[in-house]
Amino acid sequence: MSRFWPNIERFVSVVGHLRALAKPRRIDDIRADHTSEEPVYTALAFFRIADHMSGCLTRTNAVRLAKLRSMETKEILQKLEPWREKHRRPAWKPIVEDGDGPTTSSKFAGVPWLSSGESVPKCATCGRSLRLFLQLDLDTLPNASNGRFGKGLLQLFYCANDKCDGEGWRPFSNQQSLVRVVQPNGPGMKRDMSGASDEFPAKRIVGWEEFQDWPHSAEQEELGLRYTYDFKANTVHLEYSELGLLFQNVQDDELAEKVSSAQAGDKLGGWPYWVQGVEYPNCPRCNRRMVLIFQLDSEDNLQFMFGDSGCGHITQCSEHKDVVAFGWACC
Repeated sequence: MSRFWPNIERFVSVVGHLRALAKPRRIDDIRADHTSEEPVYTALAFFRIADHMSGCLTRTNAVRLAKLRSMETKEILQKLEPWREKHRRPAWKPIVEDGDGPTTSSKFAGVPWLSSGESVPKCATCGRSLRLFLQLDLDTLPNASNGRFGKGLLQLFYCANDKCDGEGWRPFSNQQSLVRVVQPNGPGMKRDMSGASDEFPAKRIVGWEEFQDWPHSAEQEELGLRYTYDFKANTVHLEYSELGLLFQNVQDDELAEKVSSAQAGDKLGGWPYWVQGVEYPNCPRCNRRMVLIFQLDSEDNLQFMFGDSGCGHITQCSEHKDVVAFGWACC
């Protein structure tokens, strides 16, 4: 007790000086004041220093600090709303029904459209037949997509052999996968692809549910948000120079994800949900960064896992609509 008492005296002394200087008010008073940021940050600074000096949180201060941190993050999100609006994109979740459809229909798995005399594509690594993972009739996509993905059938074939060790994850590798846009000139040659051990139940896409999507946190810095982390203090600084915004000493280790986060799962358009980092391929013709057409996630509509819960992306050159690529990454 004799060793602990001087710390108590020092804490009481410091708290007294801080109260005189900072003059923190009640939580309700601070919440009611929308005209100034200073009371919130002053009160936060007071509680943080007081908690540090005491070495522990009283229950009352813990509740106050939690409320203030919530207020701080909410205020940041409100001020960053122009950034969020600028980078908002429409996306669509596929609405599916069990069963296959016509060879030219949009679907997961099932029988693909193949031209007359064309054989089922083979895996360049193991030699087995590739399976249709996704087929999209680009002419029947939602009107809001404004035809930006072009015309024809987008097809993704992939090797379902779990012992195949090709680089199917790498865009343009063409080892375990084939992704292409074809222009069907008739019903095509129907193939019987049933009975294979690696065949997946077909699901036809009968509609689309629109939602709004935002960039994955990994893309925020490139889009103007700069984060600086202080891991010792467990705080983060966030700067958005376009609007002259600077938020310092923010105690929220999920701030980036709260600012914006791309939605996981299968979807058309929107922003990619990155697993390991930003990995857009560039068009081999013009070197432009390619854009997302479709995100194919592990075990969503297709009962297949890319690596360890990976997520795949079909991308397209905005200038050369026939240039498409598929790649995936996992944990």
